[in-house]
Amino acid sequence: MDHRVRALTERQHLLVVDDDAAFGPALAVHLRRMGYISHFALNVKAVHQALARRSYVMGIVDARLAEADSGHLRALLRARRMPVLWLLDADTPAETTDSWMDSTDLRVRKSVGFVELERHVKRALRHPSGGR
Repeated sequence: MDHRVRALTERQHLLVVDDDAAFGPALAVHLRRMGYISHFALNVKAVHQALARRSYVMGIVDARLAEADSGHLRALLRARRMPVLWLLDADTPAETTDSWMDSTDLRVRKSVGFVELERHVKRALRHPSGGR
Protein backbone atom coordinates (compact mmCIF):
# COMPACT_ATOMS: atom_id res chain seq x y z
CA MET A 1 0.00 0.00 0.00
CA ASP A 2 1.22 3.51 -0.83
CA HIS A 3 2.60 5.18 2.34
CA ARG A 4 0.60 8.37 1.59
CA VAL A 5 -2.65 6.37 1.54
CA ARG A 6 -1.68 4.60 4.78
CA ALA A 7 -0.97 7.95 6.49
CA LEU A 8 -4.22 9.40 5.15
CA THR A 9 -6.35 6.52 6.39
CA GLU A 10 -4.72 5.37 9.64
CA ARG A 11 -6.98 7.28 12.02
CA GLN A 12 -9.94 7.92 9.76
CA HIS A 13 -13.17 6.00 10.04
CA LEU A 14 -15.51 5.59 7.08
CA LEU A 15 -19.21 4.80 7.51
CA VAL A 16 -20.84 2.62 4.84
CA VAL A 17 -24.65 2.84 4.93
CA ASP A 18 -26.60 0.45 2.71
CA ASP A 19 -29.75 -1.60 3.22
CA ASP A 20 -28.37 -4.28 0.88
CA ALA A 21 -27.10 -6.84 3.39
CA ALA A 22 -24.69 -8.28 0.79
CA PHE A 23 -23.29 -5.19 -0.95
CA GLY A 24 -22.76 -2.88 2.04
CA PRO A 25 -20.79 -5.27 4.26
CA ALA A 26 -18.76 -6.48 1.25
CA LEU A 27 -17.80 -2.88 0.42
CA ALA A 28 -16.83 -2.25 4.05
CA VAL A 29 -14.62 -5.37 4.00
CA HIS A 30 -13.01 -4.29 0.71
CA LEU A 31 -12.21 -0.86 2.17
CA ARG A 32 -10.68 -2.50 5.26
CA ARG A 33 -8.47 -4.65 3.05
CA MET A 34 -7.31 -1.46 1.35
CA GLY A 35 -6.25 0.00 4.70
CA TYR A 36 -9.30 2.05 5.66
CA ILE A 37 -11.13 1.73 8.96
CA SER A 38 -14.66 1.13 7.74
CA HIS A 39 -17.89 0.42 9.56
CA PHE A 40 -21.23 -0.73 8.19
CA ALA A 41 -24.76 0.44 9.06
CA LEU A 42 -27.82 -1.27 7.61
CA ASN A 43 -30.37 1.47 8.37
CA VAL A 44 -30.86 4.94 9.89
CA LYS A 45 -31.15 3.50 13.41
CA ALA A 46 -27.75 1.83 12.98
CA VAL A 47 -26.36 5.14 11.66
CA HIS A 48 -27.48 6.87 14.89
CA GLN A 49 -25.77 4.17 16.94
CA ALA A 50 -22.57 4.35 14.89
CA LEU A 51 -22.40 8.15 15.12
CA ALA A 52 -22.91 7.96 18.90
CA ARG A 53 -19.85 5.69 19.19
CA ARG A 54 -17.28 7.56 17.06
CA SER A 55 -16.51 10.26 14.55
CA TYR A 56 -16.37 9.48 10.84
CA VAL A 57 -14.58 11.41 8.13
CA MET A 58 -16.86 10.25 5.35
CA GLY A 59 -20.21 8.62 4.69
CA ILE A 60 -20.65 6.20 1.78
CA VAL A 61 -24.43 6.01 1.52
CA ASP A 62 -26.87 4.07 -0.65
CA ALA A 63 -28.98 6.76 -2.32
CA ARG A 64 -32.10 4.58 -2.27
CA LEU A 65 -31.86 4.26 1.51
CA ALA A 66 -31.29 7.99 1.81
CA GLU A 67 -34.15 8.77 -0.54
CA ALA A 68 -36.60 7.15 1.87
CA ASP A 69 -35.43 9.40 4.71
CA SER A 70 -33.12 11.77 2.85
CA GLY A 71 -33.62 14.91 4.92
CA HIS A 72 -32.98 13.23 8.24
CA LEU A 73 -29.97 11.22 7.11
CA ARG A 74 -28.41 14.16 5.26
CA ALA A 75 -28.86 16.36 8.34
CA LEU A 76 -27.13 13.76 10.51
CA LEU A 77 -24.11 13.56 8.23
CA ARG A 78 -23.92 17.27 7.46
CA ALA A 79 -24.04 18.18 11.16
CA ARG A 80 -20.72 16.33 11.40
CA ARG A 81 -19.35 18.04 8.27
CA MET A 82 -18.79 14.70 6.56
CA PRO A 83 -18.35 14.45 2.83
CA VAL A 84 -20.85 12.00 1.39
CA LEU A 85 -20.35 9.63 -1.51
CA TRP A 86 -23.85 8.62 -2.65
CA LEU A 87 -24.11 5.15 -4.19
CA LEU A 88 -26.62 5.16 -7.01
CA ASP A 89 -28.34 2.08 -8.38
CA ALA A 90 -28.48 1.74 -12.14
CA ASP A 91 -32.10 2.89 -12.14
CA THR A 92 -31.71 5.90 -9.82
CA PRO A 93 -32.71 8.91 -11.94
CA ALA A 94 -30.29 11.84 -11.71
CA GLU A 95 -33.07 14.42 -11.65
CA THR A 96 -34.48 12.82 -8.48
CA THR A 97 -31.19 12.81 -6.63
CA ASP A 98 -30.17 16.29 -7.77
CA SER A 99 -33.05 17.78 -5.79
CA TRP A 100 -31.92 16.40 -2.41
CA MET A 101 -28.14 16.00 -2.71
CA ASP A 102 -25.72 18.77 -1.90
CA SER A 103 -23.79 20.05 -4.89
CA THR A 104 -20.53 19.05 -3.19
CA ASP A 105 -21.61 15.44 -2.69
CA LEU A 106 -20.12 12.82 -4.96
CA ARG A 107 -22.40 10.48 -6.86
CA VAL A 108 -21.19 7.08 -8.05
CA ARG A 109 -23.09 4.20 -9.64
CA LYS A 110 -22.82 1.01 -7.60
CA SER A 111 -22.21 -0.88 -10.82
CA VAL A 112 -18.68 0.58 -11.17
CA GLY A 113 -17.35 -2.01 -8.72
CA PHE A 114 -15.31 -1.87 -5.54
CA VAL A 115 -11.99 -0.82 -7.08
CA GLU A 116 -13.55 2.19 -8.80
CA LEU A 117 -15.52 3.07 -5.65
CA GLU A 118 -12.27 3.02 -3.69
CA ARG A 119 -10.78 5.49 -6.18
CA HIS A 120 -13.70 7.84 -5.55
CA VAL A 121 -13.28 7.46 -1.77
CA LYS A 122 -9.60 8.42 -2.02
CA ARG A 123 -10.46 11.46 -4.13
CA ALA A 124 -13.18 12.58 -1.72
CA LEU A 125 -10.87 12.21 1.29
CA ARG A 126 -8.21 14.29 -0.42
CA HIS A 127 -10.77 16.95 -1.44
CA PRO A 128 -13.56 16.84 1.17
CA SER A 129 -15.40 19.73 -0.41
CA GLY A 130 -16.45 17.51 -3.30
CA GLY A 131 -13.29 16.24 -4.94
CA ARG A 132 -14.42 17.31 -8.38
